[in-house]
Amino acid sequence: QRICEASRREFDIVYKRLNIQNLEERGESFYNAMLPPVIEKLSESGVVEESDGALCVFTKASEAPLIIRKADGGYGYDS
Repeated sequence: QRICEASRREFDIVYKRLNIQNLEERGESFYNAMLPPVIEKLSESGVVEESDGALCVFTKASEAPLIIRKADGGYGYDS
């Protein structure tokens, strides 16, 4: 709970700077249904590679890939 409160304080600083108001806070699971179509578009664009059963996007920014869908079918923060 303390981590969430600290995160909200920092987010509010950014939101004020960007003049973003009246946001509705939602949990991560709210977005799960929206992820498959995004992953499909990424796959169609040719940027997705399978690695050890996970769907990944490799970039020049890091040797570690962005894991867009885990091997078990779940989603992580990169999604």
